[in-house]
Amino acid sequence: MVSKNVLIAPLNWGLGHASRCVPIIKQQLTENNNVIIASDGESLSFLRKEFPNLEYEILPSYTINYPTNKNLIWHLLKMSSRILKTIDKENKVLDTLVDKYNLDLIISDNRFGMYHKGVFSVYITHQTNIQAGKFSRIANKVHNYYMKRFNEVWIPDYSKETNLSLAGELSIYKGGLISKYIGPLSRFKKNDLNKTKGEILVIISGPEPQRTIFEEIINKQVETVKEEVVIVRGVVEGEIKVSKNNNVTTYNYLLSDDIEQKINDSNLVISRSGYSTIMDLYTLGKKAFFVPTPGQTEQEYLAKHLKNIKIANFEKQEKFNLNNAILNSESYTGFINKLAEKK
Repeated sequence: MVSKNVLIAPLNWGLGHASRCVPIIKQQLTENNNVIIASDGESLSFLRKEFPNLEYEILPSYTINYPTNKNLIWHLLKMSSRILKTIDKENKVLDTLVDKYNLDLIISDNRFGMYHKGVFSVYITHQTNIQAGKFSRIANKVHNYYMKRFNEVWIPDYSKETNLSLAGELSIYKGGLISKYIGPLSRFKKNDLNKTKGEILVIISGPEPQRTIFEEIINKQVETVKEEVVIVRGVVEGEIKVSKNNNVTTYNYLLSDDIEQKINDSNLVISRSGYSTIMDLYTLGKKAFFVPTPGQTEQEYLAKHLKNIKIANFEKQEKFNLNNAILNSESYTGFINKLAEKK
């Protein structure tokens, strides 16, 4: 079989897009293809640590500053001029990469500019039907405009007809392009032999300033918790740092194998309701409590959807109470039943 030159380009928005590209990268490597990774910021740093022997390229940064207490979609619309310029720069960089690596396939995870007329281009997204209240129509119009520039759309979910959809209405696609439901993407694998240690795992992630705000809330409340608590701050630095204070162990970040082990060790995971995190927890069959990033309508929708189907409860960040979250989670099934349902 002839090896292909494959460019994989995740959006740098938290670590979710990068982490869910890990299984795609591994699959391409298994098929003996040459993989080049292109991104920027923490996403690029994360993937460099996961795959140190691959080729890497730096893409223009969208440099989107996150709203403190505003609707994200409205905020992005106001920044549309800057975003459009970045998409154009990104596409021009791609032109040079196509020639440099003689690319056969481009896989873009939510990067609008990573398509090329001369190379088969795939766009990955779970939001083919954006749920953003009064901004839904315009958000979907813009999203569909860019999706149509790709050859194919990959949706990391099950179709609604299977009754297994994790993203609910978000992943329903009516855009007319060739689309594939490829199932949830996770860098983790279920270990049925693993026994939990009874820990509470808090994963802090996402763009600033909300990541820091959530971390400050956790740090103020964690001293009142009796259980063993592990906090992963989601700050990718030069090396992994760990500190311990009584019943609380804190890491600045963890690589895939270590975070997988920590999730498996835990009785409950408290995290953002980002879709990549949801896919990971689904794969590992864990119980969860979600704290959506304020103003991020996607996470708010996903948290409500999972509450409605009795998988996990959630609370708004400003009302979050760690002890209440631990107590309230007992009334929800977690992703255990959902995983069994698939089997």
